[in-house]
Amino acid sequence: MFRLDDRTIQYPYAPVPRITSKENNVVAGGGPLVVLIIWAIATRPGVHKTHVAIVGLLFSIYLTTLITDILKKSIGRPRPDLIARCQPEPGTPEHALVSSAVCTQPNLRTLLDGFESFPSGHSSWAFSGLGYLSMFMAGQMHVFRPHTDLASILIFLAPLLGAALVAMSRLADYRHDIYDVSSGSLLGLIVAYITYRRDYRPLTHPECDTPYTRLAENSLALAAKPRFERQLSADDFEDIELLETFHISEDDADARYDIELGYHSDQVTKHDAMRTAKRSSRRSQKLKGLKNSSTPPRRGRQHFRAGQHVVSRLRRLLIRNWRESSLVKMALILLGLFQSLSFLNNFLGAVFPDGLDLISGPFKDTSRLKEEGLERLTAGVQPVMCHSHDDFFRHEPLYQAIRAGCTSVEADVWHAYDELYVAHTAAGIRQNRTLKSLYLDPIQDILNQQNRVPDFAEPLESEVNGVFLADPRQSLVLLVEFKNDPEKTWHRLAADIAPFRESNYLTYFNGNAVVPGPLTIVASGSAPFNYVVSSTTYRDIFYDSPLDILSSLSPRPLSSNSSTYTEAPSRTDVDHDSLSFYSRNPEAYSPSNSYFASASFIKSIGYPWHSSLSQVQLDHIRRQIRGAHSRGLKVRYWGIPPWPIGLRNYIWRVLVREGVDYLSVDNIDAATKENWGPRKGGWGKKWWL
Repeated sequence: MFRLDDRTIQYPYAPVPRITSKENNVVAGGGPLVVLIIWAIATRPGVHKTHVAIVGLLFSIYLTTLITDILKKSIGRPRPDLIARCQPEPGTPEHALVSSAVCTQPNLRTLLDGFESFPSGHSSWAFSGLGYLSMFMAGQMHVFRPHTDLASILIFLAPLLGAALVAMSRLADYRHDIYDVSSGSLLGLIVAYITYRRDYRPLTHPECDTPYTRLAENSLALAAKPRFERQLSADDFEDIELLETFHISEDDADARYDIELGYHSDQVTKHDAMRTAKRSSRRSQKLKGLKNSSTPPRRGRQHFRAGQHVVSRLRRLLIRNWRESSLVKMALILLGLFQSLSFLNNFLGAVFPDGLDLISGPFKDTSRLKEEGLERLTAGVQPVMCHSHDDFFRHEPLYQAIRAGCTSVEADVWHAYDELYVAHTAAGIRQNRTLKSLYLDPIQDILNQQNRVPDFAEPLESEVNGVFLADPRQSLVLLVEFKNDPEKTWHRLAADIAPFRESNYLTYFNGNAVVPGPLTIVASGSAPFNYVVSSTTYRDIFYDSPLDILSSLSPRPLSSNSSTYTEAPSRTDVDHDSLSFYSRNPEAYSPSNSYFASASFIKSIGYPWHSSLSQVQLDHIRRQIRGAHSRGLKVRYWGIPPWPIGLRNYIWRVLVREGVDYLSVDNIDAATKENWGPRKGGWGKKWWL
């Protein structure tokens, strides 16, 4: 909530900041890392010292980022340039508290970022990386010793000055106020100091340039172990371990076991190590005397003591491991692991987008089904308003979606050698995977089978049937996403659907209204919008309009005829020749030229970080749906997070509740076999009915 008359949030908005996030990452993260690598190459400090320095820097940056993100998401606060970002609607009251619902900002990320002012992420990041580097250099040069030279002090202050400049740039850009910048800077410095002191001594210590190490301190204690083992190896008495357990006191056994497992106290001294070695020598001599003794050992008592000692050893081992680890450490480790897996998933998706395409060759060849198979293809299938996203990745493209009941399928096409090949990227093109072989020919076979008339009968209906037996009037939507060469792809597609045009299988616009048919062709991707609207009397290829620009439209009534849509009056004023791939004018789209109104869910709405959609996101969804429906278009969101499953199901249910016409899904079984209707007193009606 905010007020328009609040002067603290009335500053101008700078679209391009003085220091961007990427530049800050390079300066505060990459810069210190490069300095440490150069220092390691030049001075050759050793593996342990280099490892401690670099890991300390990375841990400082990671922990600061984690804390900053938590504070931003939980506290936030409006930025000084919030009103300029918001672009409130005219007539919004200035002296009353309002929410983001009054904002007309089309870029949702820009709007949501305006509510995440505290603390300053740039400042905390800069001081966590450059602050750690400053402390490290101060320790290596002993800056805080008496009579330090001026050059060392300047080198020590240089990273802090750079971090301060980054923080002050946020004030100059009106992205943060002084409290946000001060809090972020203090947070980064505190985390950097804690991280540095975790591995190094205080900066005033004479050995502040050397990290902590336990190997050197425990070398004397470790040296006592070989001597003890050599004395025992000379003794071949078969019950030596049991007798040793029986005669060694508990304190001596604890000390010996610590030496064997390598657990040593940080306070082990040379005197303690020599005393342990002497005790071991005396025990060995005593055991040798027992070997020559004629008194038979009491084995029952010895076995009992041996069992007790083994249990005691296990108990001490568990206690030591538990003390060395804590719940906070385990939580941070798990969180870091999850973030690493998430980063790896995004990285692989960005670098190898054609991963499935590369193995698409072994996929099942979707040859035409036999006539008896076509008759049973949709038997008992209830049509569902779901869109099979990237349908060509499935084991059986088209057929699998139709069996599940999806009424819309998607195919990415590439124009090459006067043919349309189905693939997500050019690397996935295969000779036998064309648009005709995977989609057009099978759809034509299905429609011919559904409209076949026996030789002894005459057609009883004038209308043609669709692919679904349960609802013959339901049209199947084929979304064709253009990947390259839009003009040639358009002409090739128009030629390939000519048989459907001749059989009256296509949905088309006749100049006055849209006449529905069994198959609706929708062009997406880089499809040229000017080709779609080039003819004003006949169109059978419709456009996938951008949903994000339709939120500014005000609702207006549609035609009362549910089977046809009339051309919008304002549509006649649009200059068709000036339109190219798409138009930023929302009034240019209507049912006469477009079918879908689509947008990426993540880009247009944002990720639901709190496992639920915020009020700002819900308001944005409602505005987009109202704008698309006011133009008579079908709303479709693609790129819905598929995981976690509970979050995906929650988003599906919210979208259905708000009036989305098609669910763009990858898991068609989960989308078609569940009921995503309202849950008031039960499931209610099915959302697709």
